[in-house]
Amino acid sequence: DPDLLSTLPDAAFSDGMAEVIKYGMISNPQLLDALMRECAADHLEEIIETCVKMKCDIVQTDEFDNGQRQLLNFGHTFGHAVEALSDFQLSHGKCVAIGMAMIARAAVKRGICPQNVLDVLIALLDKYHLPNRAPYAAEEIARRAGMDKKARGGTVSLIVPTGIGESRILIVKTDELIEWVREGTA
Repeated sequence: DPDLLSTLPDAAFSDGMAEVIKYGMISNPQLLDALMRECAADHLEEIIETCVKMKCDIVQTDEFDNGQRQLLNFGHTFGHAVEALSDFQLSHGKCVAIGMAMIARAAVKRGICPQNVLDVLIALLDKYHLPNRAPYAAEEIARRAGMDKKARGGTVSLIVPTGIGESRILIVKTDELIEWVREGTA
């Protein structure tokens, strides 16, 4: 019931918007455009429908989370690390927002992602009152990220933006995470 969302405190609504922005970033440039041009609160039914359909389509094609379903983790590897470091005092949505910004910054520095993609992401995070910087040292975040529940066999899958509404999965050795985090926090 979209009307229920109007009863939430502003901070909780912002947290939910982090996940909506995630959907646009991973594979829906039209959603990103709509979020930039309009107020999400005025189009909740369409936004919910879009996000639920995207998740359903992705999960149906990868039931066991071994391929494209990993795209749903955009921002979560670093975000979960920040969340744990805060002793869960920072909300999940805020941490995902921080994680998305970190990975996008690192991707820009590595030449994987154009600067305008990071600019759009930061503008959306600002618009929906979400942070884009972590209050922790890169070394702390990298250590925690290496312990992420999605880490497998000394590697972790990073979801990296490559364009407006485009992303890909990049397998990175856990001992390389520190460089990604340093680039993402600089």
